[in-house]
Amino acid sequence: MDGDDILGIVAIVGEEGTGKSSMALSFPKKLIHFDIDVGGFSRAAWRLPKDTRVKVLRADEKLTDTDISELDIISKPYPRPLQLDKLL
Repeated sequence: MDGDDILGIVAIVGEEGTGKSSMALSFPKKLIHFDIDVGGFSRAAWRLPKDTRVKVLRADEKLTDTDISELDIISKPYPRPLQLDKLL
């Protein structure tokens, strides 16, 4: 994909379990999904058609090293730093 192929950037914000990832995955494909709420993609991916070509990157993989030309969706997780105050 180059800059001419990008239709837009969308940020969806809401409480846990409100369907943010499910809605995002319904958008037209080729789609790059940034999983800020880590696990949202996994919870929503079962709704995708079986023939959807998906690659879920590891947190340490670079998006720029991935060829999207053969894929419909790339999901890149961005885990939040551990919040010790919530564990105590």
